[in-house]
Amino acid sequence: MDQVDPLASHVLLAAEEDSSGRLEAREIFDLNLTTVNLVTLSACESGLGKVSSGDEIIGFTRSFLSAGVSGLIVSLWPVSDESTELLMSTFYKQLKTGQSTQDAMREGQLAVLHTRKFSHPFFWAPFNFIGDWRLTLNSL
Repeated sequence: MDQVDPLASHVLLAAEEDSSGRLEAREIFDLNLTTVNLVTLSACESGLGKVSSGDEIIGFTRSFLSAGVSGLIVSLWPVSDESTELLMSTFYKQLKTGQSTQDAMREGQLAVLHTRKFSHPFFWAPFNFIGDWRLTLNSL
């Protein structure tokens, strides 16, 4: 997350011959992602942004939603790799059973919460689902 220029915030994808793999938030605005139902950004602070003069938050969240994504999972603070793996693996297992994204996220958070070393909210609460909470694997 780039605090000075939130549209310069980026994720690193696999590099190709003609691309470094760096995808900036400003580039996402130009993509047509209307057929994409869910994007998960499980990296640290992927949901942060900068409040603009119009009270809108500029960053990955706005970029992906403006490009047409139906739902987005982002984090609001630095995350633990180990607890994130548990949360995300539980989340996707629950999606496979037909649960909605909202219910699957709750199950992922509960799995982390019920693990003694991760019971503090720092570990189970950094991720937010933004968008159509009714999404299911059938709609993904």
